[in-house]
Amino acid sequence: MVSGEDALITADADARPGELQRLVGLPAILAAPIAEPLEAMITYYASLASPDRLPQRHDFKPASLGGLLSQSFLVRVDRSDPHVRRYQYLVFGSQLAGLFGVDMTGKWLDDYAGPNRVKRAWDLLEAVIEGRESIWHQTTAKTKGNKLAIGESVVMPLADGDDISHIFGALEIIGHAIPRL
Repeated sequence: MVSGEDALITADADARPGELQRLVGLPAILAAPIAEPLEAMITYYASLASPDRLPQRHDFKPASLGGLLSQSFLVRVDRSDPHVRRYQYLVFGSQLAGLFGVDMTGKWLDDYAGPNRVKRAWDLLEAVIEGRESIWHQTTAKTKGNKLAIGESVVMPLADGDDISHIFGALEIIGHAIPRL
């Protein structure tokens, strides 16, 4: 198992543009010092996992997360087009909607304003599906009013059988960037 300090030391090598750090896989995420609200969600998710099977969508009970729901999202993976996956937000928490100035509940990822934001979210969701593993990352994001926030996010696959059918995640804002003078 990777220790918290070792996980953060190696995280930078996995970071993508716009990310400060990235950890892949439950062992590394569970070993790292992360934002407290996300810890409860990750621990709950890990309790549903087994060595040979991803947590199943029907076993995942978002209501058990309490107050973290307002910071959470649930995305359905649409594979109706064999050439490209699409992602639909089934849940987009009220704190997220307030933070970004838009409620994405019921909308498709590609309906989101801003091509950079869509690409970053698309790349993250694709990485979760392709790797079949959870991803934690520390990232910057432009919020409503064009303010720059620093946040930690965890994104986790949920399956129906062997196929990833949904992706669940949450964002915890841990600070705001200071504008340059």
